[in-house]
Amino acid sequence: MKKITLIFVLFFTITIITAQDKSTYRAERTKINNLIHTKLKVSFDYKKRQMLGEAWITLKPHFYPTSKLTLDAKAMQINEVKKNNKKLK
Repeated sequence: MKKITLIFVLFFTITIITAQDKSTYRAERTKINNLIHTKLKVSFDYKKRQMLGEAWITLKPHFYPTSKLTLDAKAMQINEVKKNNKKLK
């Protein structure tokens, strides 16, 4: 019985020691805005393999007020951006 307990403790200790890699720190991305709501209006052009549409995004600053918004819009063509029906740069 003592051998089984010793083997279990040894196995458990080795598992704990090797499971945690302390050399790589992976920080979370800085949170600037909170996404409140998203509305999409889309249609598809299957021949050109495209999705056409509009997106309405409601955001709120996470902590500090901000004047910039970064969209991860890979392969997306943005024609215009508006805030309260006013065009933005």
